[in-house]
Amino acid sequence: MKSLLLAFALALFSVAGWAQAPSDPSLERLLAVTQAERMNDSVIAQVKASLKPMMAKALDGQTLDAEQRAQADELINRLAARTEIILAEELAWDRMKAFNLQVYREAFTQREVDDLITFYESPTGRAFVDKMPAVMAKTMGLMQERMGPLMARLQAAAAETAREFTEQQRTRKGAAPM
Repeated sequence: MKSLLLAFALALFSVAGWAQAPSDPSLERLLAVTQAERMNDSVIAQVKASLKPMMAKALDGQTLDAEQRAQADELINRLAARTEIILAEELAWDRMKAFNLQVYREAFTQREVDDLITFYESPTGRAFVDKMPAVMAKTMGLMQERMGPLMARLQAAAAETAREFTEQQRTRKGAAPM
């Protein structure tokens, strides 16, 4: 019986050791080898670069005279500037680092963090990290291309749903007893 309890206790401790929470130094090492700060800066730059074109696209299809166009451009520039300030504050590395540490701490074990560090320090891992900014930029560009048609479809669906709802309301009012 004692040997069974000892085996159980050893198994429990080995499982606990396997699932050990990662240390802050190892998590910081993981963020360093994945160049998380550079990636964060890259995302901010890509979002900033897409702000004005995205806002201007919202005006596509609208007929504006020169004065209205100038006012719209001024509004877009002011909104883009304010948005950039908000992004810089909210996505600053010190905030994002703390956020990443929390998320990684809750998601990974020490063993997984160690294995990830080993991968990202390998030639393939370094290539992955080096190519991710280009991959993300390409992904964002393609998503922006897809967003136009997607938004048009969503707007059409919303308009159709609103039309159906209005029609149902009219039908109900017409069918209601007097």
